[in-house]
Amino acid sequence: MYSVRSLARLSTVRTIRPCSIAFRRIHASVPGRMAEALPNQPSQTKLVEKTMKRFWKTVNVVSVEDGYNVNLDSRPLKTPSGTRLVVPHNKPHLAYLIAAEWNSLPTASIRQHSLPLTSLVGRYTDYFDPATAKDVTKGRSEAIRDLMRYIDTDTLVIWAESRQKRLLELQKEHWTPLIKEAEEYLTKHAATSNLLKDTDSVKMSVLEGDAGIIGHRQPLLTKSIAQHYVESLLPWELAAFERTVLHTKSFLLGILMVGRPRAIGVKDCARVATLEVEEQTRVWGEVEDTHDVEKADALRTLGSVAVLLDVQA
Repeated sequence: MYSVRSLARLSTVRTIRPCSIAFRRIHASVPGRMAEALPNQPSQTKLVEKTMKRFWKTVNVVSVEDGYNVNLDSRPLKTPSGTRLVVPHNKPHLAYLIAAEWNSLPTASIRQHSLPLTSLVGRYTDYFDPATAKDVTKGRSEAIRDLMRYIDTDTLVIWAESRQKRLLELQKEHWTPLIKEAEEYLTKHAATSNLLKDTDSVKMSVLEGDAGIIGHRQPLLTKSIAQHYVESLLPWELAAFERTVLHTKSFLLGILMVGRPRAIGVKDCARVATLEVEEQTRVWGEVEDTHDVEKADALRTLGSVAVLLDVQA
């Protein structure tokens, strides 16, 4: 049986393609940051997945004209589109953290969750960076369109039924203050952008479980201001916001993670996004190699967001 909470969120579909990290040989005759990959060249990550072997011995950060390369032996990392992954000069710590991800990988298979920071920077490079994205306008608009789908069925605004008393109490205790904080943040954004009168404020609609199986929509004004907020994000911020929303299924947690000052930490963000799962494991017990793995993955994913934002100069 689907719960009301689950049914209310079936319309939210993750349409953004996973950012698996593809590596191809450098085309020696095409210099510069936008060098294209050789056609029909197999991705090195696919090779690793097939052979289950680590194909590099050393990982180095190399200073180049346009920033920093992270080299596996002598080969710079590349994004899924084949663009050389370059970390700007003002973010040296980011380059070393990406190098640490690759240096700490075992000799077994590589998956995206093993490289959260690399995949996040790759996503930024291919879709949001004006200097490297093939069509940054299209990349931003498609990402924002998909992200806006989450606001109506945000994790924090779809509550449990009253018969799930303990879960509902937890949701009200932990989610209500976060909803209020996100409302205040959007209200301030709207005020500074002349989108609201001084006496008005942004309000989020909450769907309580006892309402039954019905569609849920936020007020049009709230959605308009929320979209304006996302459109105002800088490229690095948009990449971090997108990663947070996709992982937590929460537009509001994205605001609280990306906003300055940050309103929620990594551990708290991961926990409040999975209150329902946490309550289920309390009642039924934890499934080994499932719930514990999901918790670790959440900390890695959201941790990469915090790192990306914190190393900005």
